[in-house]
Amino acid sequence: MCLAGMILFISCSHYSDEFIEKYLHYGWDEGGSAIIVYPQDEGFCFFENDVIRQILYPQYGANYLDYQSFLRDLLNGKVEVKRDAQTKITRFDKVSRKKKQALINEYLSYDESVKVYEFKKRLNKADELGIVKMMFDMGYYVHWNDYAAEFFFVYPKNQKKD
Repeated sequence: MCLAGMILFISCSHYSDEFIEKYLHYGWDEGGSAIIVYPQDEGFCFFENDVIRQILYPQYGANYLDYQSFLRDLLNGKVEVKRDAQTKITRFDKVSRKKKQALINEYLSYDESVKVYEFKKRLNKADELGIVKMMFDMGYYVHWNDYAAEFFFVYPKNQKKD
């Protein structure tokens, strides 16, 4: 499943400086499959970090000294990247903390051996991407497993969970 080129129509909100700093300090060399969710027009785009680093940064980053500066502006919605594909997602990002935890319990399972959350079962695309956006907003690193064709979520070490 290629996520590049997907625009999701939901209201645009920008990420806090603290949130962005966390993502800027992620070990991107180790996290090539990590998904970045950033505001775009009336929605959000979901891109693998490698796509942003190898395609978008060279294409749009001429005015940036480094990748971190580009990523900061991308997460703040200051970089305009136009894409054609459009889809809708279920809005889980605006629900209460208690409801978010209930959604995690309902849709995800935690694998203690590798310390990741995975989907328990396949969901429709709108619900699945809604959960992906919610987990990203909660501070989890979102990865795409090409082999299993599914998302998984890792909470960064030395970070306090919400």
